[in-house]
Amino acid sequence: MPTNASLFLLLITLFSLAACQQEDTDPNGKVPAVATFERTLSLQRRSYATDVVELPDSSFLLTGYTRTATGTDQLLLLKINPQGDTLWSRHYFFNNRSNIGTSMIATQDGGCVIAFTTEDYAWSYPKMALAKVDAQGSVLWQKELGPSNEGLYGAGNLVETTTGDYLVIANPYEGSQTDYTLHKVNKAGVLVWSRQYPGVYAGDIQPTKDNHFVITGTRLNRNSDVFLTKINSQGSILWDKVLGDDKINHAHAVVQTPDGGFAITGHTQATNLGRQVMLLKTNEAGDQQFLKHFGGQMDDVGLCIEVTQSNQMMIGGYANTSDLIGELLAIRVSLAGEELSRAQSAGTTGRYFSLVNTSDQGILFCGHQQNALLMKKTRLDLTAQ
Repeated sequence: MPTNASLFLLLITLFSLAACQQEDTDPNGKVPAVATFERTLSLQRRSYATDVVELPDSSFLLTGYTRTATGTDQLLLLKINPQGDTLWSRHYFFNNRSNIGTSMIATQDGGCVIAFTTEDYAWSYPKMALAKVDAQGSVLWQKELGPSNEGLYGAGNLVETTTGDYLVIANPYEGSQTDYTLHKVNKAGVLVWSRQYPGVYAGDIQPTKDNHFVITGTRLNRNSDVFLTKINSQGSILWDKVLGDDKINHAHAVVQTPDGGFAITGHTQATNLGRQVMLLKTNEAGDQQFLKHFGGQMDDVGLCIEVTQSNQMMIGGYANTSDLIGELLAIRVSLAGEELSRAQSAGTTGRYFSLVNTSDQGILFCGHQQNALLMKKTRLDLTAQ
C-alpha cells in the first residue's frame, strides 16, 4: 500500500502538471491565440516592404522603399512591435540617389545589415550596395558593389556566413550579360571577393544545415529552367542542378525542408493558363522529387516560401484576376506538396514579397497593397482568429 508521504508527493506532482498545462491554455482550455493584425502604411507616394525579420524581443524590422513626390526612391527601415504598431521609421537617401531595400539580416547588437540597389547616374543601371545600421537605425557603414538589376525580384538577397561575413546576389541587368554575381563582404563592409555564376536571374540564396548555401534562379537552356546550386562560404560550387520539366519555369525563392531537401517556389508558364505557382521539391543532393502547380486561369506567382512551425510550407505571392489585378495570395501546402488552404484578397492590388515565422506560432507577411506598405500577421492555418 502507498504511504501517506507517497500519496502526498503524487498529489503535488499532479497539481504541478495541471498548473503547467494551464500556463499554455486560456480559461476555456484553448491554446492562446496568436496576436494577429493587418496594417497598411501610406508613406509618401508609394511604399513597399520587401523583407522582414523578427528580433529577440519579438519586435520586427522591415525594409523596402518609399517613393517621393519627385519620383525618387528612398530606402526604408521600419520597426514595429508584436502588435504591428510602428515604433520608428527611417528613410535613407544615400549619395542623393534612389535606393530600394531588398533584403536584410538582424545582427546581435539589435541592428541589421540591409542590401539595397542604388542608382548610378553615370551608368544606365543600378548598383548593389550594403549598409550596416545600429539598433536605432543610425548608419555605421555602407558599401557600393557592382552593377545589378532592380531589386524587387531577387537582386540583393542576403545571407550571413558562420564567420560573420555576408553573401549578396547581384543580378545581371536585362540584356547585359548571362551570369549573375555573388559578392562576399566582411563584417566591416570591405569587399572580399566577387564571383560570377551561370544564370540570367538568381532569385534567392539561403543557408543550409551543414553551413553551406544554396542559390536558386533561372537559367536559359531549351526553355527557361530552374537551377539549384550549392556552394561553400568561399564560393566554390559543391554541386549544380538544372531542374524543371518541358515548360518555362522561373524560381524566386528556396527553403530547406525538415528532411534535408529543398523546396523552391516561383512560377510556370502553362499553356493556355498563363502563369501558375510552381512548387519544386528536391532531396538533399538537389535531385528533383516532384514539381507541382497551383493556380487558376490567370497569372499566379510564388515569390517567397517558408517551412512553418507546424511542419508545413507557406508560399506568398500574388494572383492576377480577369481584370489583371495582382491580388495578395498565400498558399499553405503539406511537405508532400498537397494544397491545404489558401487566402486571396479579392479586389485589391498587391503582392507578398516576404514572410517570416513568428515566435508566437504565427506567420507575418509583408509587401504592398494599393501602393501602401502592407504587414499582415496570421495563424499558421492562414486565419486571423
